[in-house]
Amino acid sequence: MPDSIRRQIELFEAALELPPQRREAFLRAQCAGNARLLTVVWQMVCQAEATETPPRPSPPGGPLSGPSVDPSVVKSRVDEGGPA
Repeated sequence: MPDSIRRQIELFEAALELPPQRREAFLRAQCAGNARLLTVVWQMVCQAEATETPPRPSPPGGPLSGPSVDPSVVKSRVDEGGPA
């Protein structure tokens, strides 16, 4: 893997470990005037924030427990269009 990509990944992962309000300042400091690096990593961070992974299931009896729905039923309803 090229060093430039490795650096992008390192900065991306480090930024995601920080609270959202500290990420931009961190990246600006780490990129030290490298506008291209800052832009690429910032876009990666924004994309990750926009596509957050769904919450993990709760343990049995937790707030997300209950009857499950067969995914094929949901898909067929979505394919039909309109309100459920």
